[in-house]
Amino acid sequence: MTMTGKEELRAISSQDLFALGVQGIAYVRPVSGEEGTLYSVHSADGRQLGVFDDLELAFVAVHQNGMELVNVH
Repeated sequence: MTMTGKEELRAISSQDLFALGVQGIAYVRPVSGEEGTLYSVHSADGRQLGVFDDLELAFVAVHQNGMELVNVH
């Protein structure tokens, strides 16, 4: 029996559903480094994607890679 599109969506796990939106979202957080404050870029699942010494450069890198920057509190 073949599932319809709606049935396939209902069969998706919550982890898979979360992963659908993770690909295009990033956040930037300050971290302490030997040279002072650095800015670490992370994907929505928390994976570190890069570290920059300039906040604006971190923002530019996120956008140049087709990702949406979000605020995390």
